Amino acid sequence: MSDVPAPADRRSAPSAAGSRPPMAPPPWISFETAGHRVIVRTIAGGAPYVAKQIDHERLPGLLGTIAGNDSVAIICTDADVAERTVAELSRWLAPLRHNGSRPGSDGR
Repeated sequence: MSDVPAPADRRSAPSAAGSRPPMAPPPWISFETAGHRVIVRTIAGGAPYVAKQIDHERLPGLLGTIAGNDSVAIICTDADVAERTVAELSRWLAPLRHNGSRPGSDGR
């Protein structure tokens, strides 16, 4: 006889009253500036969603976004606008980390 429970018996443990399920992590990981560009690193598959959110905000000086699978390139009119864009994004995207220098300078 098998010790595998029948499908009706396969349940997760009941949660404590009033507790919420764990929240999924945000799809963005970091921001990096490179001249007049901002690179947003995302989880795999998260870039299109993040790019759409950025495009929806219509930030001043932002020329456009290019989304890959796990990163978004934001093209700004100049480096000052790129820094202001990172400051604005930091307020509503809250990345896990911000590196205000060229990509790859964080030791990766």
